[in-house]
Amino acid sequence: MSVEQTDLYKKLKQAVDAEQYQEVLKLNDQFWKGSDGDDSFYSLRGWALVGIESYEKALSCFAKAMFLAPEVRIHHLDYISVLGRLGRYEEALSSLNELIAQDSKDYSALSQRAGALLKLERYQESLTDIEQLFLARSHLPMAMNLLDQIVASTSDPKILDFVQKIMDLPIQQRLA
Repeated sequence: MSVEQTDLYKKLKQAVDAEQYQEVLKLNDQFWKGSDGDDSFYSLRGWALVGIESYEKALSCFAKAMFLAPEVRIHHLDYISVLGRLGRYEEALSSLNELIAQDSKDYSALSQRAGALLKLERYQESLTDIEQLFLARSHLPMAMNLLDQIVASTSDPKILDFVQKIMDLPIQQRLA
């Protein structure tokens, strides 16, 4: 990447962080003139498009980022996140299962899969992933948030009893 492109990338990143999505798209268009781009620019453009709720276009950007750098897992997670925003949970699950098969300790993927399973009302399956998040300790807040979503979404007494037992345990016992 040239110095000019590096400076432009920094401006793009700052604009994304500041949620100035139209500015990101303008800067991104400026970069594309005379360039094939790279995965980072497609990713930033994708998030700008998410910011203006242009999800199908964002999906295309994340797909291009994945094509250019298939080893970068965050591009896959970004793509899957947009699938969820589009309500395409089964497709998201398929992609998440592939990522988790490659790395069973990918807690971001486990969290997204638990969320997708919740949207599909597959509570028991989501609890398996939530349990893994509890065991990871550093992901305890994420796991608690997902448990709250289950409580708000189901009236199944068996599942609610299980969730209540987890939530009632002292934190040391949850992590044992």
